[in-house]
Amino acid sequence: MKRALLVGCSALGLVMASCSSGTGEPGANGTNALLATSAEPAGANCASGGVRIDFGADRNSNGALDADEISGTSYVCNGPTGAAGGAGEVGPAGPTGAAGATGATGTDGATGAAGATGPAGPTGADGATGATGAAGATGPTGPTGADGATGPTGPTGATGATGPTGPTGATGPTGAAGYNSLIKLTPEAAGSNCAAGGTRIDVGLDNGDGGGTARNGILESGEIDSTAYVCNASSVATKLYLANWASSNTNFNIYDIPKGTWSAGAALPVTSRGQLATTGTRVRMYGTDNFVYEYTPGTNTWAKLFSGPAISSFAHFQYLNGTTYLCSASTSTLHVHNGSAWSTVALSAPCSIAGGVDPVAREIYVKTYGQAGFTVINAATNTVARTITDATSIGENTSSGAFFGGTFYTRSSSGNIFALNGVTGARVDTGQDPGGLYPGFVTDSAAGVIYMLSSTTFKAFKPGSGFTTLTWGPSESTLATITLTY
Repeated sequence: MKRALLVGCSALGLVMASCSSGTGEPGANGTNALLATSAEPAGANCASGGVRIDFGADRNSNGALDADEISGTSYVCNGPTGAAGGAGEVGPAGPTGAAGATGATGTDGATGAAGATGPAGPTGADGATGATGAAGATGPTGPTGADGATGPTGPTGATGATGPTGPTGATGPTGAAGYNSLIKLTPEAAGSNCAAGGTRIDVGLDNGDGGGTARNGILESGEIDSTAYVCNASSVATKLYLANWASSNTNFNIYDIPKGTWSAGAALPVTSRGQLATTGTRVRMYGTDNFVYEYTPGTNTWAKLFSGPAISSFAHFQYLNGTTYLCSASTSTLHVHNGSAWSTVALSAPCSIAGGVDPVAREIYVKTYGQAGFTVINAATNTVARTITDATSIGENTSSGAFFGGTFYTRSSSGNIFALNGVTGARVDTGQDPGGLYPGFVTDSAAGVIYMLSSTTFKAFKPGSGFTTLTWGPSESTLATITLTY
């Protein structure tokens, strides 16, 4: 009998699902493995014919083994007819192969030959009939067909997906809080560290070193780890600019300080509301159209920058470190422009046109209207730092106000210069009179002088030393305002 044998993880059929193995918890299902069987005619693959087995992964998950999914092919061939095969080595148990073909039936034995005829006897009775010859022996049984070939092992199922990651371990305890770093800024007076003064920067940890108190938010002397200095520019001014805040005057004149000569600059685009101010390299002014304008010395041109609050009187106007300060005379509202938007600061005393700047301490001095007193603005926070009250009368057609060396200097429409301590407000009469009426003041800190230009004179005032007379140029009557570039 002929048999065919197939060994695998599933009985032979049209489609075989994927096999699974192992005893652990399975992962997510992989792609199914499929088998497809078909009859294989006798030929090169199977001499006596058999079964063709195609196998592969069901990559498109349609339950059918498509032609482009076949990854291998095996054959289960029928055993040939012939002599009995010897007992083959028993393979692993598998499904029984197809039955072998039945052997052929043996042929009947040949009939014995007829006996010879006796001589003719006399006629008499018929002779007896001869006995029938014995039947021939049965031929031997044909040999048993060989066992069918072992069927191919089914393909290994795809590996399941990796199981989920185990839970995260518990977080360790939080370490102790570190110490905060602190920075302390203090004004640095002119001296060996900064020739023209500047700012001292101390840095350290708030850790209580040197007898201090840890984590009190204050950088104490024992906690300072390092110190650096940011110094003011030591170059002196090279140009002085003169304008007038009269309602009909747009004159703009330039004084070359090293040469001691005057020249006309480009006229103001509109008449000015008050003081000229400096950025250090350019000149700014507030126009009667309520716009801020800027003059560029290199091109001798004015440009409109941005609009401001509507005011109808002359005004205090200053600039420091990117911020513009504006206050309409006799009002108590200081307008502050930080480079992108305006805000306001309420003053405890009404402002005048005069004032000054302390670039080291970053403070703005706003002289009180009609008096020698002033309000100091902290330019780092744009808040009122202090208000100094001094009722000494000061005429209001003047921009006579300047800060230098911790002192605020001012003057009435005529007479001597007053010096007021910038912190206490203590006032002294310097006994120095620059002459003329309503002079404009401006400080050149690096040169150590305050320039004063009035209706008839132009002088450089050096505190403690007196005046140096300079070349007086174009007259701007009683409403002069001056500033510098460096």
